[in-house]
Amino acid sequence: MLVMLLVFLAVFLLFVFWVWMSIASAVVAVNKNRNPLLWCIAGLVAGPFAFMLLTKLSQGNTMFGNLSPSLDEGENSERKCSTCGVTNYIRNKYCNKCGVSLALQRVAPPKLGQQSIDRNDEKDGLE
Repeated sequence: MLVMLLVFLAVFLLFVFWVWMSIASAVVAVNKNRNPLLWCIAGLVAGPFAFMLLTKLSQGNTMFGNLSPSLDEGENSERKCSTCGVTNYIRNKYCNKCGVSLALQRVAPPKLGQQSIDRNDEKDGLE
């Protein structure tokens, strides 16, 4: 009876370890830009062998293909500085000439029930 209980405990611990390796494979796959579902299934089938193989693989390009357009391609690969007007590469964080931040500014949506203010009308009134 005791031997049967120990065998059951060993099989249960092996199962828990196998599932844990499957989850660990999925987490590593996300960090390496690989498909986590595929590697989770591979972890269930092959256990620690899939995990070891995944850790040896290099960084993947993208997880599910190129979902967004590349910032380095196309017409918008350069943008002008709003302060000095110098053209900078879009990947630059700061202007090459004046050093001002080139980060894109987020605009908050208008709040319901409030009147929107046109910034051009406001500037005309101040001059």
